[in-house]
Amino acid sequence: MNFLLTPDQEILRDTLGEVLGKECTPDKIRNLYESSHFVDLELWGVLADMGLFGILVPEKSGGLGLGCLELVLIMEQLGKFAFPGPIVEQLAGCIGYLTSMAETLPHLFGEFADQTLQNLLSGKMLASIALEGSQPIAYGGSADLAMLVESRAEPFLIEISDDLQLIDIDLVDRSYQLSQVVNLSAADIQTSTRATPLITEPYCDLNPLDIELCDITRRITFDRCSLCLSAQLLGLASWILTSTVEYVKVRKQFGSPVGSYQAIKHHLANARLAIEFARPPLYYAAYNLEQFSSNLASLSKAGDNFALDYSAYERDVSFAKVYASRAAGLCAKLALQSHGAIGYSWEHDLHMWMKRVWVLQNQWGTEDFHLDRVAQQVCES
Repeated sequence: MNFLLTPDQEILRDTLGEVLGKECTPDKIRNLYESSHFVDLELWGVLADMGLFGILVPEKSGGLGLGCLELVLIMEQLGKFAFPGPIVEQLAGCIGYLTSMAETLPHLFGEFADQTLQNLLSGKMLASIALEGSQPIAYGGSADLAMLVESRAEPFLIEISDDLQLIDIDLVDRSYQLSQVVNLSAADIQTSTRATPLITEPYCDLNPLDIELCDITRRITFDRCSLCLSAQLLGLASWILTSTVEYVKVRKQFGSPVGSYQAIKHHLANARLAIEFARPPLYYAAYNLEQFSSNLASLSKAGDNFALDYSAYERDVSFAKVYASRAAGLCAKLALQSHGAIGYSWEHDLHMWMKRVWVLQNQWGTEDFHLDRVAQQVCES
């Protein structure tokens, strides 16, 4: 078995890295910190021009026809450059969910859902997603649309307008936005004129198999977003480690570069090991999730066995998120120790990457949530 990336996957990853290196500079991230905006539309347009919003969409529908492994590769690069905006929520969440529905439940995927998918593929609209009515919406105050896909309930597309009162949650990362709806409940939103169902039949009229498939699609969407967050965390960790290595080569103490001291070497070696040990679980989970997703239509014949079949994939995703969160957190901690006081100064770029790590560690499942999910699977097996 060949565990290496294919040449095409390496080209995709490296090409995006080169483009982001020119376009998504630390100065642009700093500008977001110093402004009231959370999304750089020029950067958003760069991804749209590359066609990356269609990475999960089949070629017959205007996409690139790639899979979850390629998705985490580009997310790792986006994390490396602290790319701002709801890229996980739009690409892995909204577009991924609509694509899965079109492939798995085509009889429920109507003209409205298809038109929504095409709008999102163009990159001209920003969208986010929430899988629980009480869940804060990532970049909700900046998005045009939001999907609400609750468990065992009808999925809706919500138009974000001025009368939908959103309050931003205070975060340490001022380039990341979490918004909470304060004037309407989830039930009120669904019954308002701004909410449009994403399936062609009322949820209460669906047969048991379709209900099960809808639930599995929702669970896959959560795990896909969680994997993308894991990839971004590893990208952030890689940038933090690389910048720290460069810094300790030139920072001198007692006449010698601080990187020459054994304590610093051990710190950075431990950080590198954490990143390298976190990457295989991520790729493994992404590969397995893609295999399950691609066979979901044929697996629909399994009926009631779906939940049992999918539980192992959730465990793999949780392993990946825990490893990535811990690796990124360790890199942030050791980088700050290696930099010293300048590491948390406003003028240095390091603080922006560290703050993104601290925010993403708690998105799409905290470490405790994923550890509990792994423990449950282990106990049940």
